[in-house]
Amino acid sequence: AELGVREVTLIGGEAYLRKDWIEVVRAVRNAGVDCSLGTGGLTLTAERVKAAADAGLQSASVSIDGLEDVHDEVRGVKGSFRAAIRAVKAIREHGLVASVTTQLNRRALPQLEAVMEQILAAGATNWQVQLTMPMGNAADRPELLLQPFDLLEVMPKLAELFEAGLR
Repeated sequence: AELGVREVTLIGGEAYLRKDWIEVVRAVRNAGVDCSLGTGGLTLTAERVKAAADAGLQSASVSIDGLEDVHDEVRGVKGSFRAAIRAVKAIREHGLVASVTTQLNRRALPQLEAVMEQILAAGATNWQVQLTMPMGNAADRPELLLQPFDLLEVMPKLAELFEAGLR
């Protein structure tokens, strides 16, 4: 706060698995700084969300990288899509701003409209999309990576979804 920081986002694996994460949220908020969470949501329970909301957490973004088949495959954990959707719902139910971050990849590209419908139904009010980069799980999966020519399809599709989401 003394440096003029206005927001701290807790990320890096699953920050909520730290035993002291609620204390961290509370300290950030007590310093007058906004506090948010970035998560895959795999074990982000309603109880954890409630505790964080009570401590002052204001928003959380859950990674959802396609519909169930693609998301679970990309994440390498069966059931991770359903857990992520549950996390978005819990975030909204406890009065926090719920966002979703989606890594755009070749497998998820045809599913974007359905993904948007799923995340809106779960209660997300913000959707950040970003290109999958060759790191993490994608480092050894070149078939997932979009190529420059794919952007000719991606950009109009995102514009179309943006317009549809405004209705």
